[in-house]
Amino acid sequence: MENEKLSVRSHDSEQDTARVESAEQRKPKRSSRKTLLIAALVSVITIGAVVMLRGQIDTLHSGTATTDHAAPTIPESATNPRGVDRVDDNSPLASVASETIMRAIDGVSDQINQWFESLRTEQSSAKRELSGLVASMSTIHESITELRKGNDELKQRITDAQTQLQAIADDVRDLKIARNKKVAAQQKPATSVPPFLIDAIDLWDDAVYVAVSKNGQVAFLREGEQQSGWQVTHIDRPKNQVAFRGPEGQDYSTSIRR
Repeated sequence: MENEKLSVRSHDSEQDTARVESAEQRKPKRSSRKTLLIAALVSVITIGAVVMLRGQIDTLHSGTATTDHAAPTIPESATNPRGVDRVDDNSPLASVASETIMRAIDGVSDQINQWFESLRTEQSSAKRELSGLVASMSTIHESITELRKGNDELKQRITDAQTQLQAIADDVRDLKIARNKKVAAQQKPATSVPPFLIDAIDLWDDAVYVAVSKNGQVAFLREGEQQSGWQVTHIDRPKNQVAFRGPEGQDYSTSIRR
């Protein structure tokens, strides 16, 4: 009876292994961690089942050996009343079951090794990509450092140029101030009196004139006319007064004695 159960379990295990292998062939290969965990779980369950089967086989062997040495001989008719043929532990069926189990274990082990190898390959690729990213970041950091250094040098040059321009502007302003002071010192003060003599006020042809003389030369001027830069601005004949405006805008007025 135990051998029959062992044969049935071996056959079921072989069918389960075949179904798992056919299902694995139909599914697309994925190298994700989820697939690896599922495969590892299935492998652990399969290995556990195999270990249990092997333990039952060893128990049967040891129980048979003990029975052979200690227990009395029981007629086959008593243990097998229905006449069912017994299967010996060393029979070809037990050998086939054991070989099937070992092949299943080897297949699962190969799959686990392949998955682990794929995981190692992915880890190596990820490490290479990470190393490339680190190298790129280092290059970018160096470029930023050089750019900052160049910006600092450019700022220093701009500061120096601004300082030089400010110094030049100060020099130019000082030169202008000095020149203006020099020109102001060289300029003569404006005269407050005309450079000629005012002789008289006359009336000719209903027109009022003022007679002025300079170096013996006499000139007759009406309002608006000028002599030596001095313009006649007003002639008051009844009051005998006359007013002039000089070239610098200075005003001058006087009364002529009769």
